[in-house]
Amino acid sequence: MPRLELYQFKFRDRIIGRWVRARHKLQVPALQRRYAEWEVTGAPEIRCVTRGSAEPFNPFRAPETHGGFDESQNAKLLTSNFS
Repeated sequence: MPRLELYQFKFRDRIIGRWVRARHKLQVPALQRRYAEWEVTGAPEIRCVTRGSAEPFNPFRAPETHGGFDESQNAKLLTSNFS
């Protein structure tokens, strides 16, 4: 299973010349492309990548069904508990 190694880091701001602690985490290749001066400041956060985990959150996407459950079963359970 593929995995992501995301690192906490700080970088030198090009405009003010000071080191700034980043509020996000990146992989090392992305750090090398994006920043001229950077430094890793913490251990990596390891994330396992699954089929749906690489997609960003979408609040409008329909919820996934986990098979085998329908509303009629729920109604039977509720009525049997109160009989």
